[in-house]
Amino acid sequence: MTTANVNRRRFLAAMGLGGAAAAAAVVTRQGGERREPAPAAGKQGRGYRLTEHVRRYYRTAKV
Repeated sequence: MTTANVNRRRFLAAMGLGGAAAAAAVVTRQGGERREPAPAAGKQGRGYRLTEHVRRYYRTAKV
């Protein structure tokens, strides 16, 4: 093998390891940010509620 081929293989291996390390860092960072759900204010029924979030979705989904 020529030195160019060896250098190219080392470069590609380093890029693959760097990408895997970056992906692992993102996954571990996302896993540590778990939030507890906010306690419900008063007694609310289950089911459909027209909230601001739903209204915003309806505005963006209009055809």
